[in-house]
Amino acid sequence: MNSFARRLQWLLALVLILNSLVIALHGFSAWRALGQARQSLIETGETITRSFAGGQRFFMRRTGFTPEEAEQFLQEFFQQQAVENFVLYDGDGRIILALHPEQPVALDTAVDTRRVLETDEALILYKPFTPHLPSGMMGRGRGMMESPFWDRPLFTALVLDKEPLRALLRRTWLELAQVSVIQLLLVAAYLYALRFIRFHLATEEKLQAAERNAEVGRFAGVLAHEIKNPLSAMGGLLDYAADKQSEEQVRDVIGRARDEVRRLDGIVNGFLAYGKETVLEKTDCDLRALVERAAELLRYEFDGKGLRLNVTGPSLNVYADGDKLLQVLFNLLLNAVQAAPDQSAIQARLDGEKRSLRVENAVTAPVEGDPEELFRPFVTSRAQGSGLGLPIARKILELHGFSIGIEKIEPFVVVVRF
Repeated sequence: MNSFARRLQWLLALVLILNSLVIALHGFSAWRALGQARQSLIETGETITRSFAGGQRFFMRRTGFTPEEAEQFLQEFFQQQAVENFVLYDGDGRIILALHPEQPVALDTAVDTRRVLETDEALILYKPFTPHLPSGMMGRGRGMMESPFWDRPLFTALVLDKEPLRALLRRTWLELAQVSVIQLLLVAAYLYALRFIRFHLATEEKLQAAERNAEVGRFAGVLAHEIKNPLSAMGGLLDYAADKQSEEQVRDVIGRARDEVRRLDGIVNGFLAYGKETVLEKTDCDLRALVERAAELLRYEFDGKGLRLNVTGPSLNVYADGDKLLQVLFNLLLNAVQAAPDQSAIQARLDGEKRSLRVENAVTAPVEGDPEELFRPFVTSRAQGSGLGLPIARKILELHGFSIGIEKIEPFVVVVRF
């Protein structure tokens, strides 16, 4: 990923984080505001209750109120919009005064100081009722307090409307929903932008790889063409010299020279194969049969190192160019043979469900560095390798729409997915 794309990705992630913090702070602020509004409503109820307990008009009558007078008094006193009902009751739960007698209120006769009951619709503030006699009314008040009306514990239940709290809660949820939608849109935009960045980078990498491959292919084709003819002449001259030479030591030297010429010829052929424009002729191919055919072509190499090939899994049909796919399998098995220690086994596992081929072999020395580098032209971990086996295999497979990757380096595992 280039530096600009990396900075853009971090910038988008920072925007998401900051917006998440804004949502969290907004939620915390809204929670505190709800708590403060609730506490303010309770304090309002406390003030109303204390005002009622200290009111003079309530104590001006020795004989108490008639029901009509009591209702008129309560209607005049409790004019606050937040008050839905008020009940004065004794310890037995008998109602003495009620702002709205037709509205039932749950009464609590065990409250000591204060208790707040919250329902979906209201806050109910329970308190023991202790009237405070105003100054100048001690005589009259004492006479009133000695009446049977005050000879038992009294309590008040003040019912406060929660509609302001509910309105604040609805507004809070609406605001949180709005910022959450914005956050979801930002997340979607971030994921889309990230996907676009990765797609752009992958496309750019493919274009750069295609340009590199084309340049390397042109270079390899020219180089191979210039080397092929002299190399063929050298091979022919060495064959002629070997036929004319009777001395065993000289024949051995010539034989080794011929082996090196053949190795160079193989490298040149690899150059030609990599630089050559590939045209596919696809048919239905039996992958298992192609693996066994490639192994048969390498029988001499297998026997020379005492290696075994174990092919497992069901037969798998693929739509591909059989000759080109055989070349891929030949290269993969050849790499495995060259890297595997003597007297070991090479595993070729076919998986019909995953539509894959897994080639695994032990290694005498693990690959150092990034295994992905082995798919670049002329990169090899062997002294005698050309570094074109895996690049050619990947080129052919990608032309088919298939893929190849190195799963492990010890043991060395190559996976082809069809």
